[in-house]
Amino acid sequence: MKTIIATTIALTIATSASASFFPQSTGTTWGGPSGTVHGNQCSFSDNTAGSMTFNSNSKTWTTNSPATVKIRHKGAGNIKVVATEELFQKDDLENKVATVEVDYRSGTSISYNSNNQNVNDDNASWQVPNQNKLYRNTKITIGGKATMTEAEMDKIDDSENYVIKHTVTCLQ
Repeated sequence: MKTIIATTIALTIATSASASFFPQSTGTTWGGPSGTVHGNQCSFSDNTAGSMTFNSNSKTWTTNSPATVKIRHKGAGNIKVVATEELFQKDDLENKVATVEVDYRSGTSISYNSNNQNVNDDNASWQVPNQNKLYRNTKITIGGKATMTEAEMDKIDDSENYVIKHTVTCLQ
């Protein structure tokens, strides 16, 4: 916590000059640099799971509603999203059930301030303009699709809920 102590100095000047010679009132300001208010930071303010459905004919998981991650960051201008490329049962996020191939190209984006940037490749990694001075509020929507091979599809059961995990990382 920073504290500013203001000292007032009373000054009395005895003068015989005419009062109309001096301005009746004047103003002044104090100014100075803020210094380092906050270090470089990255904090996740919201994380909402998305949903997907499976089409057994095409062996494809398609996003119904994207997952979203909101990040408040300063100094960290590189945000990276990486899929595990593994399918887990919703109630057991530790033991892999099957392997999938994730494609973010159709549905993943990153937005900050009033700009929006779409992802054009499988590796979801973005540079967010940041001059290391101001905080950015960035929202990532994670969508797209994931495909499976026939052999991997044989490892999943009917009417089970599955999850693909994604890791979002702030880098400097």
